[in-house]
Amino acid sequence: MVLPSSVLVSVLMALPATLAATTSIACSADSQCPEESPCCNQYGECGSGAHCLGGCHPGFSYKKEACMAMPICKDVKTTFGSQAYPNIEQYLGNPEDSDWVYTGYALNNDAGDALLLTMPEDSTGTVLSSSRYMLYGKYGATLKSSRTGGVVSGFITYSDSQDEIDWEFVGSELDVAETNYYSQGALDWNNFLYINDTSNTFENYHTYEVDWQEDHITWYLDGKSVRTLKKADTYDESTGVYKFPQTPARVQFSIWPVVETAGQGTKDWAGGVVNWNSEDIEKDGYFYVTLKDAYIKCASAPSSIAVKGSNAYVYNSTSLFNQDTIMITDDDTVLCSFDNSGLDDNSGCAAGSSSESSSESSSGSSSESSSESSSESSSESSSSSESSSESSSESSSSSKTSSSKVSSSTKASSTSSKPSSTTSLSSSSSDSASSSTQQGFAQSVGSTSTGEVSTTSLGASSSAAGVVIKSSGIMASLAALAMLVIS
Repeated sequence: MVLPSSVLVSVLMALPATLAATTSIACSADSQCPEESPCCNQYGECGSGAHCLGGCHPGFSYKKEACMAMPICKDVKTTFGSQAYPNIEQYLGNPEDSDWVYTGYALNNDAGDALLLTMPEDSTGTVLSSSRYMLYGKYGATLKSSRTGGVVSGFITYSDSQDEIDWEFVGSELDVAETNYYSQGALDWNNFLYINDTSNTFENYHTYEVDWQEDHITWYLDGKSVRTLKKADTYDESTGVYKFPQTPARVQFSIWPVVETAGQGTKDWAGGVVNWNSEDIEKDGYFYVTLKDAYIKCASAPSSIAVKGSNAYVYNSTSLFNQDTIMITDDDTVLCSFDNSGLDDNSGCAAGSSSESSSESSSGSSSESSSESSSESSSESSSSSESSSESSSESSSSSKTSSSKVSSSTKASSTSSKPSSTTSLSSSSSDSASSSTQQGFAQSVGSTSTGEVSTTSLGASSSAAGVVIKSSGIMASLAALAMLVIS
């Protein structure tokens, strides 16, 4: 699961490339954020600014109104390779600025026909997220995965209340694609399914799609249906709840590493720990996912949703997050500054949004920035905790048993290592937007007696106990998953 760069309440300057640690206030279902740092981001950290945009949990924040409203779905069709996209550190929440935002190192390839999501040595990768949310519809992408054991790529949807739908790829198994889903962040080892009907996912482009509707989810590989999940089959009689993704979610792509601090089950699943001396690092200076194109086709709003506007999705409950507690309103989605939250007056700020780069769909003009990613670029990583159990009622796709794995939406930090070729898309770090926490892979959390989470920027010598290496993307997420270390 996947997760974006965040702006801490106490503004942090860029960290050095070596191991550096900071602390932030932790948030969860049992511990809401304080008023002075009101927004609980996707990684279970309190703050303002970017904490209050994509990934802000309405139930874990000081008040649900602290989270900015979620920009409503609009159809997107993007051909990658020549556009510039804003880094999340420059983005205040106006979806008209760009269809996509990123953390980490996103590069247009030399041929100009694809976007590379890269992971330089000793970094925690890159996450590309849609700027708008979707609530049902069909979405897809044509891409090549990364390769090498210990390197994971993901293509997911992830909601602020931790619903998730996954395509995921392990670099040591290039003839396999993996599917999974989560409801409200709850771990269920029976939701995971391998899809063997593919060919080398690093060398060959494949098209991965998901048809997400009110009553079912269908995964497609190269136009062929390979798995279907019916909502009716997710009903939990003990709670009276359908454990089915049903809340507005962003589309995310990511690449992230498995490192020494991971649990043994995670290492086994990922084909070992990342080897920073592998062929791609020696040749190119980074591991990479190659993203050719993507689309999002929005569904009509379900009849159960109250429509009081046309700009954004909001929740009308702080304790229940499902289709029945969503409204469509004209609420603001744009912050006036990185010091603000949804509790501040942000009216009129959409016209002067912070991003200078506008993303273009395949029919639009393109521009490209040559500024390089900052050493503190945060990266969302979509990695999902998944089990080896297969759902026998779903699809006839071939499957196989795995050891255990961890979920895909935690975040971590990149170090100063940068890609050695091509052009980095706009990503200089501003003082007000620097973050010491970014997406990567959730390994473990060191908590203090005051409820703070110790977050350590991953460097070459990172070996401290309690390191949290969070993942943005794909890919299930947050502090709850960060606490789960499979051993």
